[in-house]
Amino acid sequence: MFAEDEDNRIVVEAQQANYTQNFERFYYYHQVATVETIKSSRDDSFPKTVYTLVFFTDRHSPALGKNILVHDAEMKYLVDGKVIKGIFPYKHRLFFIFVKDPEGDTLIPKACQEWIKAIHETLHESVCLDDFDKPEILTLFKRIEKDKLSPETRAKMMLEYNQQDAIETAVNNAVNEKVLELAKSLITHNSELTDSCISDVTKLPIQKIQALREE
Repeated sequence: MFAEDEDNRIVVEAQQANYTQNFERFYYYHQVATVETIKSSRDDSFPKTVYTLVFFTDRHSPALGKNILVHDAEMKYLVDGKVIKGIFPYKHRLFFIFVKDPEGDTLIPKACQEWIKAIHETLHESVCLDDFDKPEILTLFKRIEKDKLSPETRAKMMLEYNQQDAIETAVNNAVNEKVLELAKSLITHNSELTDSCISDVTKLPIQKIQALREE
């Protein structure tokens, strides 16, 4: 699922869990989003701050008991590591948020802990409203209740869609390969056929037929 608010520059993307995806991948996305705020090479200063939040719903934090990890850009002195202030006025930050064990981190602010717990409980369809104080979270629960679709149902729908898309892609690739084989066979065994005739039979553009002749 993908949603974007271009006016406020908010992008939300939800994907199935893929344990081959590493942290550098999301760092790359964060860097791209940051660079895209610059309109031209003549004005290469960042006009706004970019925050990227990556939520892991079924993965433990690599730092046990620490559910929110932050990567940011700071100018530091090599010897003592002290931050030099005023260099980067817009502090772009990349957040990695782990919601699988909301009770495992007791040091983060209560508001952050509530959001992590809310996400965790909605995924497991076991919500106790008395555990939450933030009105935004309670509003979120009401919207989910009206939707009537469980997280499992949504996940199943996404999986089925992805599987269907993969099947269609595989079929199209197979058909394209057969069409190319047919075109090559006509070129090889029917030297009298013109490019236009072969194009009519295979529905390939004439430029493609000409390229196949040159292979």
